[in-house]
Amino acid sequence: MFIQVKYNNSLSGEVKVTQGVRQGAKLSTMLYKRYNNNILKALERSEIGAEIGNIKVMAPTCADDIAVLAENQHEVQALLDIVENCTKRGLVTINPNKSDLVLITKCHCNFSVYLGKDEITQKSETKHLGLIRNSKNKLNTEDRLKLARKILYALLGPGLHARKGMSPIVAYKNMENICHTTSIIWNRNRTANIATYSLLGVEPVEVVVDRLILTFLGNLLHNKETLEFKILERMAKRNGQSYIIKVIQRLEKYGLPEIETLLENESDTLKWKKTVKKHIIHYWDVKWQEEKQQKLEDVRRKHLNTLKCYIENIKKGTYKDLEKDGLLMKLILDSTCESVRTSIHLKKDNYTDIEQITRTFCYGLHVRRTYLLKDET
Repeated sequence: MFIQVKYNNSLSGEVKVTQGVRQGAKLSTMLYKRYNNNILKALERSEIGAEIGNIKVMAPTCADDIAVLAENQHEVQALLDIVENCTKRGLVTINPNKSDLVLITKCHCNFSVYLGKDEITQKSETKHLGLIRNSKNKLNTEDRLKLARKILYALLGPGLHARKGMSPIVAYKNMENICHTTSIIWNRNRTANIATYSLLGVEPVEVVVDRLILTFLGNLLHNKETLEFKILERMAKRNGQSYIIKVIQRLEKYGLPEIETLLENESDTLKWKKTVKKHIIHYWDVKWQEEKQQKLEDVRRKHLNTLKCYIENIKKGTYKDLEKDGLLMKLILDSTCESVRTSIHLKKDNYTDIEQITRTFCYGLHVRRTYLLKDET
């Protein structure tokens, strides 16, 4: 592996890397995990340290941040010796000044442990994964929440969607985890999903998952000479594997070609992505339009049936004529409209009764809409 240094738009010569990993490189995280995993496996094989039931939890780890947990001084020292031995073999040195010892106990006591020849400093509290842990086993979660709120409020000035603000997805996460506004605007029984997602600027999880599955399928179909394509072709013939079942379900759901057709024809990745996007947008547009209608459908159906029965009892076929001529809406909003009277020719008392029915209809819709929009109590 070689690296080059860029300075003032000029590149240095190639330098061979014989130790360590490059920061930000694609392989760096994978190589580090391979190295760090040896330490964790050695600690696990020791079968000493903290445990929950029969589950060993002696070394909870996040990236390069390892916490060694044990019930007594001897076990702590033994675990540190294992870490020291593994790092020596890997030609890596751990800085003991960046390591702290915290005793979580009700009674006050002191003991010393060493990482190599250096003693680890004992403290009453230390920071681990951004959280301050102390000897009373309490976390500073309130402080972290206050800091998060301050960050959010600081961004409210330029706006969450301003050029220097946050993206809609980040804004949604902050709203969900910090301000708890989702409990206000989200109610499946009272609010259309499209309204919630539009306000938050995010997609449903189902859309994201479906698009990822179909996009991955397009990548597999791109080159028929790859091993992945041959495995996909074999799975499609058996039609019993979990992945191919999910693919077939999504293809049917969005009205896309069958898997057999896709396997036979040449596939262009970019064209496939555009096709998937188009079909997904169409599917959810239709679904959400139906959902919006359904929220008020019960009230609408009840009063329209009352109006239809009244008009049909007076003059059969009149209601259908109103629908066909596009006059039904005018009748509901204003039964005195000249075009309506000219079309159906009813008596004056009939128009008075229709006015009462349509007034009740409009008021019922208003009440229902108000209920859907009001906050939970």
